[in-house]
Amino acid sequence: MKRSLKVLTFVLTVMLISSCAYLIGGGDNQDVKVDSSPAGATFSIATIGGVPIIDGVTPASVNLKRKDRYLLTVNMDGYKESTMMIDQTLNMMVLGNLLCGGIPGGVVDALTGAMWTLEPEQIIITLELAALEGGTEELYAVVSYLGENNERQSIPLLLEKI
Repeated sequence: MKRSLKVLTFVLTVMLISSCAYLIGGGDNQDVKVDSSPAGATFSIATIGGVPIIDGVTPASVNLKRKDRYLLTVNMDGYKESTMMIDQTLNMMVLGNLLCGGIPGGVVDALTGAMWTLEPEQIIITLELAALEGGTEELYAVVSYLGENNERQSIPLLLEKI
């Protein structure tokens, strides 16, 4: 009886740790922090295939599926649009599947996307001032306020040297 209990304990332990990346590495989703300088920029995240995922305002934390790669686009009045790739790297917890012989766990990690880690995990985009047509650059201050229907409205104000 003791031998069968040991075998059962061993089998349950192997099954429990066989999908290491899913169980230990945080599952099939990951939080990614999005920020900008200046703060308050709008952003959108879409899959590489162009499927929109989420829109928001910086700073924010978004929960993304690890199985996809994403394109982040950040906009703010008076500044150039900026884009960045959120890519995948191999989650090192997958090595636990190889060490424990957990082929079923490897399949679970691959199907759920838990075998990947999204990089970068924290994004800070510094926006550049937009240039006017003709190549001249002028400095603007952008004043934002809540207008009718609580929608954000912005007015660019040209700053003059004194």
